[in-house]
Amino acid sequence: MSSDQFSVSIIGFTHQLGGGGGNIHSSNLISTWESLGTKVTILDLVKVDKFNLHSVVKSTLESIFVRIENLHMIKNSDIIVSESPYPPDVILAFRLSRKYGKPVTVYVYHITPSISIHPFRRGVFRVILNVVYISFALSFFKKFRIPIFLGNPNTLKNSDISVFPDLLAVMNNKLNYISPETKPDLDYDICYTGRIENHKGVEDVIRVVKILKDKYSLNLKVIFVGKGKDRYVAKIRKMINRFGLSENILLKGYISNEQKYEILKRSKIFLFLSYEEGWALSVMEAATMGTPIVAYSLPAYYYLSGNYFPVEVGNIRLCAETVKQVFDDYESAMKRAMRAKECVDKFSYGFIAKQQLIFFKKTIKDYRDRFYE
Repeated sequence: MSSDQFSVSIIGFTHQLGGGGGNIHSSNLISTWESLGTKVTILDLVKVDKFNLHSVVKSTLESIFVRIENLHMIKNSDIIVSESPYPPDVILAFRLSRKYGKPVTVYVYHITPSISIHPFRRGVFRVILNVVYISFALSFFKKFRIPIFLGNPNTLKNSDISVFPDLLAVMNNKLNYISPETKPDLDYDICYTGRIENHKGVEDVIRVVKILKDKYSLNLKVIFVGKGKDRYVAKIRKMINRFGLSENILLKGYISNEQKYEILKRSKIFLFLSYEEGWALSVMEAATMGTPIVAYSLPAYYYLSGNYFPVEVGNIRLCAETVKQVFDDYESAMKRAMRAKECVDKFSYGFIAKQQLIFFKKTIKDYRDRFYE
């Protein structure tokens, strides 16, 4: 292995599921690694087509018993990366590490502490599964001294597990910005981008719009961008009609990234009332476009350094009041939005990917020092 180039084998059953911020995040990071000269091999020895109890149990058992002999790509790899802390990925990566004498690490996208607080938003199975797999993973990492790269280190507190990196602590790059200015040619008062799902707080956004219309007589133009299951989208349409908001709210559905960014730029407020997030690409994209953000207060948004308008989770009336305050003093809101933009501009995929590669090289060196010297 040269000092600049090395090879990585990735174990990731979740990689096969597609969709969602985590998969988009991982795909972009892997592309960046490859552009920097890293050879990447993705191993899908364990198959999965759905994320449910049967598939998770089945894939976990497969990861324990699947044959791992004669994998030449592992012999040529410098490090094995478990793409998630889920048991199927961790167990298989650990087995391959022991079989072929390679260092292993785990990329933990996030740990979401809020998931146990609002189980009705995600479903009982998802709550139980997350509690079980995180408990298993953290105990496993500790016992076998497996280093982890935690994408959002702010979501793992009060633990003696060593993680890398603290992305805020390693920020030292200076950026050039356009001077803050009022957003021109606004087409929408409120914008939401993301999946149309229950735990994303879509219904809460609609209730906020209802309060703003009834209490403050605001005839708002609101747009929802994103796709969801047909049954739930139909429920949302009925809710909009029942609240008398069909003239106010547009369900745009899925659009291209370019169209999405243009809508974000031309929206006065980004209203995101998700009950649980690990990173929230939608929030980061809104901040990048310089749009003021009103959102439930979650640990995930640590990268904004407080430069958004946080609201207590589930407090819809307070959220409506906050949105009204933002409308009333939009100049101050824009100043906060530009500070948020300054924060998130530091979290480019290129920056995070480079930090990961530094971490991989360090893990490889520590492994060799430990076992071969």
